[in-house]
Amino acid sequence: MKQRLMTPGPTPVPEETLLELAKPVTYHRSPEAKQILGEVHQDLQYVFQTKNPVVTLTSSGTGGMEAAVVNCVQPGEKAILLVAGRWGERWKTMAQAFGVEIVNVTVPYGQ
Repeated sequence: MKQRLMTPGPTPVPEETLLELAKPVTYHRSPEAKQILGEVHQDLQYVFQTKNPVVTLTSSGTGGMEAAVVNCVQPGEKAILLVAGRWGERWKTMAQAFGVEIVNVTVPYGQ
């Protein structure tokens, strides 16, 4: 029986995935990479059942948060923000950095 780790941390990776990772890395500006990204976008349109363009962010989670803030709220506008943990604190810091006026709702951690 294969051992399963049920905690955060190292994840068992299927052998076929490891073999793919062993292949040479494709240059991200090559025609091959562009073709793969185009296929990914088409597949994501199907997954999300949309004909609209799908945008992929090649950034960290923080880059995604930044994109959400700068595209959804203008500097000087108000936003209601729930702070109930580290992520809420991070959203608050980011929104303030972009000049968003925060209406803060704070809840103790874990509630």
